[in-house]
Order: sequence, then structure tokens, then C-alpha cells
Amino acid sequence: MAWTTEANMVKGREEHGSAGLQNAALAICSRSSDETASKTSESFNGNSWSLEGNPIYEYAWLSGSGQLNSALKISGGAYATDCEEYNGTSWSIISSCNTGRNWHRSNGLSNTTLMCGGEISNGSLTNTSEEYNGTTWNQGGNLDTARYKHGVGGNVNDGIAIGGKNASWEISTEAYDGTSFSYSANLVIGAAYFATSGINTTLNIIISGNGLLNNENTAQYYDGTSWSQIDNLNQGRYACAGSGNGNTALNFGGISFLKTTESYSIGYNLTGQITDIFNNTVSNALVWIENKSDLSDESGNYSITTIPSGQYNITTTHENYFTDIYSINITQNESYNPILYPRDIQFKDILNLSNVIEWNEESNFDMNIEKNINNSIIIDISKKDEITYNFRILALNNSEKEYIYSYAGYKIKTLNINNIYNISNLYIIECSFEKKKGNKSYWVGNLRFLQGI
Repeated sequence: MAWTTEANMVKGREEHGSAGLQNAALAICSRSSDETASKTSESFNGNSWSLEGNPIYEYAWLSGSGQLNSALKISGGAYATDCEEYNGTSWSIISSCNTGRNWHRSNGLSNTTLMCGGEISNGSLTNTSEEYNGTTWNQGGNLDTARYKHGVGGNVNDGIAIGGKNASWEISTEAYDGTSFSYSANLVIGAAYFATSGINTTLNIIISGNGLLNNENTAQYYDGTSWSQIDNLNQGRYACAGSGNGNTALNFGGISFLKTTESYSIGYNLTGQITDIFNNTVSNALVWIENKSDLSDESGNYSITTIPSGQYNITTTHENYFTDIYSINITQNESYNPILYPRDIQFKDILNLSNVIEWNEESNFDMNIEKNINNSIIIDISKKDEITYNFRILALNNSEKEYIYSYAGYKIKTLNINNIYNISNLYIIECSFEKKKGNKSYWVGNLRFLQGI
């Protein structure tokens, strides 16, 4: 993967604050420039930047946290304690933090923000932290190493302070558990003055840009355990700002009043557990999606990481089971739990009710099964209530699942499956009903008939 150049900001900015995601970002204030960006904010919608409401106070060296329509602007300027909140339209004053500071950093949501470090009014570095709960700022645990121009990911209950400057360019990071900080995995390269992307999470974090000479275009990724270098920025920068969820990143602005913006995607994670139709876990099943794969462990669990966003087929295979193929649109971390059908099940009489693997009475349907003189399978269904249902039949043929019939409406009619599909080639038929509850729906029933080859 590589960094992608995005639309320029309206104003050139450096030493500014930020909040939000890759496609819903907020740039806050700036050090003074010819374009007087110091008392403005602007938003990025994934395509372009546009000016937003002006903050009340004109500060640089500040920090920001939260999301585009619910963001905080914290301290800065001449060690001010002033803080503001943005509601998507305008800024308003909120409770002041306890200690005014510059070059501090913060992260989290607007009601679970962690702020730590920075330079205080006497010119020294502080190791103190503060937590914001949506109403007031309260003292948090102290960093083991005072630092400024660093990064922060996560929130008040699960945070991490990253790099920065002290006597040198820090490679250390410190994890925060809501009470105290403790040293965590080191960066690959000492870094300060960078942008952090990892809103409200310490599971995935990207830092990009660096004030360390000859490293201005570097970027590093944290997977929740260790740091690694990733692709370099197209343009070296520092005193920049960033947004994103840690799997995706946006870096914008920097010395000297840059307008340029770059985006990056690590990808998303897919996890799940594989079982069979009898609820037994399945180990050593191969799950693959595009060119990535994983084998399920003894508990049936699998994990595939760094999947780019997009539409995919998840394929699950095992020598003792039919292949499962599931279509998914990945735009965030996802979970999928395949249910596999054993190959060695053979029921000689498809009409014997003992062949019914599962029937959930909550479906509010009565079902009668017959074979007519043409050797077709008849399923006669009658409803017990007046709720609207959709009906579907799943056929497993040639090791692939395919929905061969669906019916939507108030009346469920008698269905002749043989007229829909060649019953002699079927391994499995699954009938299920969509039950609606408010704006949500789910499938119940799952009556399965199994037949040998």
C-alpha cells in the first residue's frame, strides 16, 4: 500500500489540532500565517475541505480529540487552560483543564478524552495527565517520562502516550489503564512532532511525519502489540496533524503552513469461529479472502488482518466439509462465523422427520412435508400469526451454497421444490423465514433436509 495525495486544505496550517476519522476529519486553528488560519477550523469529507465555524480562542500548540461533529479543542496558546467543544456547527466554551500547557497531546471521544504531557508555563516539561468525562477535567495518572510534541491514542480507560521529545527523541511509549502509565513497546524510530491516527483505540495506531532530521516522511504502525515501519509519506512533514481509526489515517498540514493532505489504509481485521451444523468446533479449516488466509485453531477460531476495504468472498474449506462461500463488504473490522456441512452425512429418506436437524418453533409456522406422485417434494406451510414474513430456500449443490427460491409477502403458499431445483442433485435444503422486529430482521427456522449423493 502507499499514501495517497488528497485534496488540499483551504488554509495552510502548522502546530494545529485535529479530530475525527479519515473521511470525516476536523483541522483546528494553526500557528499564525499570512492566511490567518489561527482562528479557523475546516472539515474533510473524504473528497474536499471546507471551512467550518470559527473557534472562540485563537491558539496554536493545542490538541484536539473526538469526532467531526463532536470535537474538543484543548489548551494551547500561552499555556491557556481554555477548552472548547464543537457540535458540528459552532464552538462553545466548556470546563477549563487544570493545567495550561503547550505541545501536549490528547485522544478519545469528546466525553472520554485523555490528555497528557506538554510544556507548562515555567518552561519545563510535565508528566501529568488529565481526563475529561464530558463535564469536568480530573487529574489522571502521571507519565513515567515527561514528554512533549508526542502522540496519544485511545481514551481515559485505555490510552497510550507515544514518543515525543525529552532530553532526546523518545522511542518509548507508555500504556494507560485508566489509573497509571507503564512502559510499553518501543517505536522503531524515535519520533516527535508527528500526526497520530487512532481515535479512541489503542488496538491500531498510525503515526506519520517526524521532526527528526532525515525522517520527516516516515510512518509507523502499532498493531496493539508492537510497532513496525510502513510506507513513507509522499511529502516529508512535521508539526502536522492527523485523524483516523488506526486502520486508516489522514495526515494534513505541517511546517511550513502546508495545505497538502495524504491518506493511508492499513486495512481491517476479519475474525470468527468455525463450527458445523451440530455446533462442533472445526479446527484446521482454511479461511481465505483474496490473497490472505488463516487456519482455524483447536477452538475453531481464525483471524485475518490488514484487509483493504472492499467487496470480497470469504471462502472456508475443509476436506471433511462442504465449502462455505460468503460475500461481505469490508469497511471496518468484521466478524464472520462459518457453519459447515459435513460431507459424510447420508439420510436415505428425505421425508423422514428424524432427518430434520433443527426447527425453531419461534418461527410461528406449521410445516407439513409430503412426496407427490411425480416424486416431487412438497412443503406445505401455514402461518400462526399476521406478521409479514419472507421465505427462502438454500440449496447446497456441487459444494456451493445458492439461494434458489425466495418469496416475500403476507401469504406463504405451498411450495413444490422439484419445480424449482433438481432434487436428485441436492445435498442439503435449508428453509428459513425472515422475522422482522422494528427496523431489524433476522432469519429463524432453519429446517434442514439432508440427502446423500
